[in-house]
Amino acid sequence: MKSKRFTFLIIVSISSLFCAGESSASPQKNSPAPGTEQTGEPKTASIRGSLKLQSNIINEVDWQTMEGQITQLVKLQQIELPTDWPTMKVAERQAWLADFYETKIGAALKAKNQTLLDERFQKQFQIREAGKFVLYDVPQGQYEMKISAQTKADGKRWLVQSYGQFEVGEVDELDFSNMPLDVMRLLTVGETVPEVTGKSLDGTEVKLSDIRDQPVLLVFGITSNPAFKITTASLKELLDSTEAAGTVQVVTVTLDEDLEAVKKFNEENAVTWPCINLGKWDQEILFEYGIRSVPSFWLIDSQGKIILTGQEFVAELNRRQTGVPELVADALAGRLESQNESKE
Repeated sequence: MKSKRFTFLIIVSISSLFCAGESSASPQKNSPAPGTEQTGEPKTASIRGSLKLQSNIINEVDWQTMEGQITQLVKLQQIELPTDWPTMKVAERQAWLADFYETKIGAALKAKNQTLLDERFQKQFQIREAGKFVLYDVPQGQYEMKISAQTKADGKRWLVQSYGQFEVGEVDELDFSNMPLDVMRLLTVGETVPEVTGKSLDGTEVKLSDIRDQPVLLVFGITSNPAFKITTASLKELLDSTEAAGTVQVVTVTLDEDLEAVKKFNEENAVTWPCINLGKWDQEILFEYGIRSVPSFWLIDSQGKIILTGQEFVAELNRRQTGVPELVADALAGRLESQNESKE
């Protein structure tokens, strides 16, 4: 039996919010990778692996609470976007996409991509004792694997997880032994956000609590990331909107090492709201917030308590298909479905 051993990589992706229409990898079911089409029964492989906890915070994990899933990746057909897409507001982009999908070409593209998603190969699995797992009959192709569980330690909630991408090729078995488990903080609605301390644009030390006098949309990002320019445009749209005007302030937390680069970015993009610069990515505060990619949006009230976490903010945007101003206005007014469910 042919066997191949792989090193499992932890991959952290940088989010590109509001960048609809760009290429993306999405799962597909029971479909071989391009160039690996076969006749007769498709080639499949078994996957065996084990997990290894590497943390000073959590000493042990209840393996039975951990769940995993593998999903085959496929490139969806891209949309040919208009030339003025980069300067369009979120609402304008949504309207353009809605009109495009009403056309014959758009409807066909949407149907084709949906078929790829519906036919994707994906499989859930449980973790056994000692952190071991096994999967059978996995077709050839590119995959992502996610394994996670929630736990408590030191009076805080934590997410224990592992994520990576791999390929199933001309092998009978893959070996993923000692996959590292990453630990990150899980903040929830109603908790007080950790204090953020950094440098203002004039180089003096500043704290979030010092500039927070009303509800705040706190946004973590890197100005050199192209997605942050689009994010900044959406923040300006928020402050100019009638839905949220006067009810919320914006504070950006930048992770750039060069403070002068942040100043230049703010000048070129007419940023008028407060900015806290942390100076680099590897900061304890990002760990406290559980931030793995940016931009990351956090809506908090005037007392510093969470209304929407970073994960929930993005999930609501995707679910509602509305812009930032509408989401913030509804969240502050308590009109979100998740808020109503928590009251019942």
